[in-house]
Amino acid sequence: MNAPFQLTPQATEDLDAIWCTIAEDNRGAAEQVEMEILATCRRLARHPRMGTKRQDVTMLPVRFWTIPRFPQLCDRLPSRNRSVASGRHSARKA
Repeated sequence: MNAPFQLTPQATEDLDAIWCTIAEDNRGAAEQVEMEILATCRRLARHPRMGTKRQDVTMLPVRFWTIPRFPQLCDRLPSRNRSVASGRHSARKA
């Protein structure tokens, strides 16, 4: 069962930027990374308390989830309609 989620405009831009960066070297890898990120978004929507609160990063009610070798995802809580607030590639400077 797929739980609904919606990427924010910033998360969509971030995902596009991640895809483009990886696709410069390997289009297949970019597709794989995008699929893994979207699969993780679906898991986060089904299990919204997954992840870790990072009060050293923000006091907002968000949780962080790391996809190994991929970006950190931030899920807004609480919300009836889950949205991925942003994605940041681990190699990108904040």
